[in-house]
Amino acid sequence: MAPTIAPVKTSTVLPYATSVVIIGGGIIGLTAALTLAERNISVVVLEKGQIAGEQSSRNLGWVRKTSRHAADIPLALAADRLWAQMSERVGADVGYRQKGIMFVGRTPSQMALHEGWLKSVEHLSLDSRLLSKREIEALVPGGVGDWAGGIFTPSDARAEPTLASSAIAKAAMSMGVVIMEQCAVRTLQMSAGAVSGVVTEKGEIRCDHVLLAGECGHGAFSATSACRCRPCL
Repeated sequence: MAPTIAPVKTSTVLPYATSVVIIGGGIIGLTAALTLAERNISVVVLEKGQIAGEQSSRNLGWVRKTSRHAADIPLALAADRLWAQMSERVGADVGYRQKGIMFVGRTPSQMALHEGWLKSVEHLSLDSRLLSKREIEALVPGGVGDWAGGIFTPSDARAEPTLASSAIAKAAMSMGVVIMEQCAVRTLQMSAGAVSGVVTEKGEIRCDHVLLAGECGHGAFSATSACRCRPCL
């Protein structure tokens, strides 16, 4: 069953021109649009389907550091700071809650992976800690499972995907961002070797910059990109 996304009434008229066109109306594209609008930069977001209609409304909403590569932790910390401020920033609940995230292990070999990760990030002073079976039972009363142990980061958080994208989209539109759904981008327009616009199924829009924030399988553009995200490996 598809998730129910909080409805947003978007534009039906394609503008003639803008400074930045963002291709993709998921959480990345919408947050980028909001950030640009906060800097008084004109933005149009073009979404081939419905905003947050793909992975942005289907993910777990985790804002986590646990089990990330040590080199990624600073980015994860920065993301957590942004999410902690997001509700105030957009004037609506995005479901952000700092409740912690736990990974459990059934076998000593699985626990060894958690122990190895914890050692790899010990220089970063995280609040992550290993858990015994008894500690898991105390944290998850009534839980089912025969666990050897686990790892827990109390400062990890989550947001609500079905709320966040819509709240960010509404805030962006209140600052002048134009969002168009059901408007697939077909190709880029080039002038003197630089992007000068995009051609969509609803016409052409002139622009100075284009930000591709679509999914990795975005048909018209993925063939020219070296996508290395995990689903593609």
